[in-house]
Amino acid sequence: MKNTHPAAAILLLLIALTATTTAQQKRQTTPKPQPKGTVAQAPAPTFETLVPADTYIVYGEVRGAGQLIRSSALNDLLEPILKLSGPPKEFRALVKWMNAHAEEVMTSRLLLATWANKKAQGLPEALIAIEFASAEEAAKFSATLNEFLPTVLPARAPEASPENSPRPETAEKPKGPPAPNYHLKRFGSLVVLSPKPWTMKQLKPAGSKLLSEDSNFRAAYNRFNSDPLFVYIDTKTIGTEEEENRKKWEQERIEAQKRAEAEAEANKDKQEAEELPPDEMTPEE
Repeated sequence: MKNTHPAAAILLLLIALTATTTAQQKRQTTPKPQPKGTVAQAPAPTFETLVPADTYIVYGEVRGAGQLIRSSALNDLLEPILKLSGPPKEFRALVKWMNAHAEEVMTSRLLLATWANKKAQGLPEALIAIEFASAEEAAKFSATLNEFLPTVLPARAPEASPENSPRPETAEKPKGPPAPNYHLKRFGSLVVLSPKPWTMKQLKPAGSKLLSEDSNFRAAYNRFNSDPLFVYIDTKTIGTEEEENRKKWEQERIEAQKRAEAEAEANKDKQEAEELPPDEMTPEE
């Protein structure tokens, strides 16, 4: 499904970027020689192979992200929002930062995948990926982005239970700084931002196929491959989830009705037993 309102869609991308939260993970391991027969590691994901099928219902792609950021259509849309609606300061800071760094992503593609499929367990609510011409450019932008995000997505302090909270003099100080409120990963020339940590095994289980291999997605993608903005909504999955929810709600309604009937019958028997005169003998007696 193609989005006919690119300015509104890019505004949705901006809001999603503001809401995304997680911490950058870096693993440092001592290199060890691989024993003979060890299976080679899977190649790093690319822009085309990042999102598999049946994981996210909404997929959006911006071609030439910097050009769209600098476009008059987006500026005309943002101007009344910034001046009249009083958006949060984090949103203002994000818009200002993106305008300042639009040149760095002038020809980059931006990907947004959101509305996780119910069958995909443990995935973040959204993935935002930016593709660069080289791994060096991606590393430079990733470092800059990692410095900026804490200013609009500050880390949350751990919440203590009021009942079990220790006294101030005996309370243990948290070890180290709190974890960032976002998650940033880099795969070669690809920078990926999400609200929480995730692994490639969660995103792409064994045997999963790519979204680009889905016939419906491929047909729509090829049709609008020259447009600056492309949005695809998996209406088939939406219909399947709605039907599953309808069956679940119907089953819950039937079970609740049975429980109510059983409870009413038990109350009726109890009431009849209480209404018998104390000296009157029952038919059995």
